[in-house]
Amino acid sequence: MRKAIFIKGNVGPVFEHDCDGCRFVGRLNGEDLYACKKADGTVEYLCRFGDEGHENGSLGDLAPPGSPYALARALLAKGGRPAEWRSDRDPGTFSRGARDLV
Repeated sequence: MRKAIFIKGNVGPVFEHDCDGCRFVGRLNGEDLYACKKADGTVEYLCRFGDEGHENGSLGDLAPPGSPYALARALLAKGGRPAEWRSDRDPGTFSRGARDLV
């Protein structure tokens, strides 16, 4: 199971994202994580890695275990202030005190 290691709390987004329906929930490996509530009530999870419109990734409302989208879903459910995380599979990291990417 991949893990997310807490880096620091109370962070803001780095990249521009102008969707009114999106809520910034944190950062993982340098990417901004968002949860976007759609008109039909579903929530879409997205990762933003640049300011350009095409510099993002999403699987819609899917959040497979071990994916950044799963962390976005878990952070949205938990509430609280956005935080920065790093995957334990990144070089130089460790998994002590890590949170499962569920």
